[in-house]
Order: sequence, then structure tokens, then C-alpha cells
Amino acid sequence: MSRIASTWTLAVAATFGLALPACTYDPLEDIDVAAIRAVVGDIDEQRVWADIQAQVSAHTTDGGFPCQQTGIYVPNGNCALTHTAVRATIDERLVQAGLEPRRHRQDDPIFPTVNITADLRGVSSPDEVVVVAAHYDVFYAAANDNGSGVAAVLEAARVLSAYSFDRTIRFVFFDLEEVGLIGSQRFVDAWPSEETLTVALVLDMIGYAAHQAGSQQVPPGFSAPDVGDFLALFANGHSEDHATQAYALNRALDAVRLEAIIVPSSASPARLMLERSDHAPFWLAGLPAVFLTDTGDFRNPNYHEPSDTIDTIDERLLGGGTELTIAITAAWAGGPR
Repeated sequence: MSRIASTWTLAVAATFGLALPACTYDPLEDIDVAAIRAVVGDIDEQRVWADIQAQVSAHTTDGGFPCQQTGIYVPNGNCALTHTAVRATIDERLVQAGLEPRRHRQDDPIFPTVNITADLRGVSSPDEVVVVAAHYDVFYAAANDNGSGVAAVLEAARVLSAYSFDRTIRFVFFDLEEVGLIGSQRFVDAWPSEETLTVALVLDMIGYAAHQAGSQQVPPGFSAPDVGDFLALFANGHSEDHATQAYALNRALDAVRLEAIIVPSSASPARLMLERSDHAPFWLAGLPAVFLTDTGDFRNPNYHEPSDTIDTIDERLLGGGTELTIAITAAWAGGPR
């Protein structure tokens, strides 16, 4: 999660917790829950762990990003951002899933980026696209921020590529989130005019849980459970139906403890507080996007620290977040078929 827009100090009348609108319809009416349950049964949790470990190893060998010449914020004054070596790991996993990775390079004298995408082409509505995404640049070879999110997207690619869906699923790995959401902003700016974005699911840190009372912090003016053992799902007015559907599907599958909130689509203090990751460029462009996170530094003392290591990741939370990611992506893509 980026430090951008990190002034979460305004008090607002909002609830950080379940704040979904009351449903006058069954959000799962058109979803084959039994088929979705069978799909998530294909998850290989050991593979997810191995993918995090592979990322950590790649980041450890990376030469690093030249933070000092850019003037960007770096934690503790230490330029420990890496993003180059892990690209080969992501490419390899996508190829193993039977997909074709594409690198979208944008040269820039200060902030060059390489976003990585791979498409699972839709059968009946291929120009309608569901995006599932995570950023791959990290501080300190971080296992959770965002090795956990990348691993979940890679597992989604592996599992879902064995099925067919009405819509195209685009697996996306954003570059340079940590220095200002640069890769995701460029991705949104370059969205093809001939395609329609159905919804984007953005993952940023889904693996850290704290089980002690008082372990969950929130911005002033927000409320939440005081035990940090849940994932948070954020949506805006353009994606509230998708969030309602995701919440209902999570309950049906009993995947993970989930708290949710709908943020106003119009500019507001509440919205500004929740625009610190790669869903923000979608929201700012008026596009539907849902954000899944363990809330980062509002819970995790290892955030942007060398201590963000794989042994700090909670197996149950990571597994539930991966299951939810795959389930709602499959549902939004109109399948499986």
C-alpha cells in the first residue's frame, strides 16, 4: 500500500465495517455457488506459499530502485524498493498456467514502469473484462506487501485457466505502486476503447492477522472490530453491487471473515482516506473497482519494514483471501462454464 494520500486524520461520519446497502434482491441469484465452490477446491495452498517465497527470493537478488534521485518518500530513509527481478517469476508462473504474459513498458526518465498482464479470453463476451490485480514492487522483499496479493492473483490465474468464462479475465501486476500508484494510473489511462471494464478487483496485503484485543486500529471517525483478524473490502458507488455480491458469496462459502464499506463516488474525506492503493485510479476515472486488504499499517507493525517476512503471514487469512479472490473473479466473469 502506497504512502500516497496517507493523511488519514480527518474525522468523518463513516463506519469501517459492514456498511453495505440492504438488498431487495438475491445477489447470488445468477451465480452457481456449487460450481464456484468446486473451482475454489482446486486451490493449492502450498503453491501459494511457494509463490510468496519465490517472490521474496527474487526481490532479495534485485539491485534496487534509485529512490534518491527521484525525491520520493522511502521508509526510514532507506531506499529498499525492488521491482525488476520478480518480473521473471511472474512470467514463469503465468506461462505454467497456460497463459501468455505481456509486458507493457512505459519509458520515463524517472519512473519507468512495466505492467504485466495475461488474458483468459471470454467465450461469449470477450470484450467485457474483469480485472484481478496486485502490485509487485515492494520495500524490503516484503512477503505481505505485496507478495501475498501477487501470490493470490497467480493462484487465481492457475486455477481459473482450467475453466471457461463468458467474460475475459485479465490478470494484472502493477509496477511502482509504492511510489504513487504509477503503474495502475498508466494502466487505466491506456484502457482500450473497444473494451468494457466490468469490474476490477485489486489486492494489496491479504496475509497479516493480529488476534489480540486492540490490535486493529482505524482512522479517527471510523469504527471497526478491535481484533485484526479480518479482511476489509472497499467499494465505491460504481461497484457497490459487486461488493454486495462478493460479501454474499463469501458468506455462502465461509471463506474468510470479511468487513465491508461502500465509499461515496463523489469526492469526500472518507473516499480520500481510502485511496492509497491501485484501486484509486479506477475510482478517480469513474470505473468500478473493489479493494481487498488486511488494512496494512492499521494492524501490521511490519508494514514497510525489513520484518515483513513470510513467517509473519497468517495461513488462514491468506488462504481465505485467495479463496475469495478466485470465487468472486469467477462469479463476475460469468462462470465457470
